[in-house]
Amino acid sequence: MRVSNSLLFSEVETLIEEGKSVVLNPAGRSMSPFIVEGRDTVTLHSPAAPLKVGQIVLARLQNAGDAKAVHTDDSANPGRAPEILAGTTYVLHRIIKISPAGKGEAVDKVCADKAGSDEVADCVVTLMGDGNLQATEICTRANILGVVTAIGRNGRTVNPESISERLKASLWKILLPFRRYLLYLWRRFPFLFP
Repeated sequence: MRVSNSLLFSEVETLIEEGKSVVLNPAGRSMSPFIVEGRDTVTLHSPAAPLKVGQIVLARLQNAGDAKAVHTDDSANPGRAPEILAGTTYVLHRIIKISPAGKGEAVDKVCADKAGSDEVADCVVTLMGDGNLQATEICTRANILGVVTAIGRNGRTVNPESISERLKASLWKILLPFRRYLLYLWRRFPFLFP
């Protein structure tokens, strides 16, 4: 049985708002090699604690007339215009930066201190899929529906906040200039990267 994304994610959002955990089978390759379609599941909970750079989150991007909702950060083509996606898009991506709205510098304390307050929407969260080479998404803290608290991988549960997973994610971020080649090797020889 197939269900439309809008119906599925409206139910996911409702369950998370009620404080329940939700397990999803992710689709797509944007979080490869850390989350793989058909192999992994993710457990989502409400983002009660302050968000942190490096966390994997489910975000709702509503693009109706909001040119900042989704853009492509293409450092190879700095003059390129933002890419606008029509309608509502849901992404399961990693936080790469948190900033106060209207300011370019990254911030940790300003937005973290606002968690749970009405001012939380003032924080701008930049997301990027681990399998993406350049594309990023920008949303507000209020658009973050849930945080991944567990990844089901090959019959075992992986904590994405564990030291080993955070180290892997940090190394993967450093290797961004080589990601195209690493993803090629991973897709070609998956047995090398369990």
